Amino acid sequence: MTEWTRLERAVSEALSGHGGARLVAVDQVVRRSTHPTLVAVVRTGAGTELSLFVKHGRSTPGQRLPNAPRGGLVREAAVYREILASVDSSAPRFHGTYTDETGETWLFVEHVEAACRVAESADETAPARTMRWLGRFHARAEPLLGRARLLGLPRQGAASGLEWAERAVDFSRELHGDYPWLDGLRSEVVDLLMPLRDLPETVIHFEFVPDNVLHAGHRVVPVDWESAAIGPGVLDLAFFTDDWAGAALEDDYIAARWAGGPAPAGFPDALAAARLFMNLRWLGDDPEMTVHPGARWRFGALEAAWAACRRVHSR
Repeated sequence: MTEWTRLERAVSEALSGHGGARLVAVDQVVRRSTHPTLVAVVRTGAGTELSLFVKHGRSTPGQRLPNAPRGGLVREAAVYREILASVDSSAPRFHGTYTDETGETWLFVEHVEAACRVAESADETAPARTMRWLGRFHARAEPLLGRARLLGLPRQGAASGLEWAERAVDFSRELHGDYPWLDGLRSEVVDLLMPLRDLPETVIHFEFVPDNVLHAGHRVVPVDWESAAIGPGVLDLAFFTDDWAGAALEDDYIAARWAGGPAPAGFPDALAAARLFMNLRWLGDDPEMTVHPGARWRFGALEAAWAACRRVHSR
C-alpha cells in the first residue's frame, strides 16, 4: 500500500463525519516533532476544502520515562478532543484520528496558516500574550481534572520529580567529577519540591517551550500535546520562562490564571521548585543528551535552581 493510499484511507476513516471526505493534495512539512508530519488538503462531502496538519506514527507511550510523559498520538488526540475543544482554546481545531491495523495512528488537526513560532514573531508582545493564554487555559482546564484522569493523563509534580532527579544523576555519572554536588541534590530533592503541592492541579502541556507555541496574528496556538499531564500549572510557566525570564511575564500569567487577583501565597516558592523540576526533567530525558557537550550549560542552571530552592527551604 502506497503512502498516498494509506493517507487516503486514514482521511476517509478519521473524517467520516464530514460526509465522504477525500484527499486532494499533500505537502510535506518540515517541523521538529517526535512524529512525521505533513499538510493534507481534504475536500468534504459538502465540497468544503480543509487544510489539515497531520501527524502519524506508532503510538507506543514512553513507559521508560517517569509517568510516561510522552503518551503518543492516541493521548494527543484525546487531549485535543476532550480537553482543548472544551475550554474555548485557540489551539488547532481537532478533526479526527484513526489507528490502522498495523498500530499506526493518524492525527488530523487544523493547519494554521501563516503561523510562526513565538520566538520568531516580530511582535514584542507575543511572549506576554502567550503567558495570558496559558493562565486562562489553566484556569479553564482545572474543572476538567476528572475528565483528564479518565483519559489517563499522568501526574507530574513533587512525587515524579524524584524519579527525574534519579535519572538525571544516573545519566550524568561520568560527569560527577565536574559536578560533585549532584548526589547531594538527589538526597534533598523530595523536600525541595514540596512547594509544588501547595498549588492546585490542572491540565498542563508539560513541554510548554517556545518551539511548541505558534503565533498567527494575535492568535496563540500551542501545539504538540502528547506530553499533556495533570500537575501544577507553574510547571508550564517554568518551561516557557526558561527562555524568557522576567517578573513581567510571571505577572501576566498570574493575572490571567487568577482573574486579576493575587496568586496563592505559596506561588513564588512553587515557581522556584518548578524551575528545579524543569532542569531535572531535561537532564533526565535522554542519557545521550545529558552528557552531550552542548548540554553542559544546563548543569549550571540546575545548580542555580537548587540554590534558590535551598534558600526557600531554609526560611
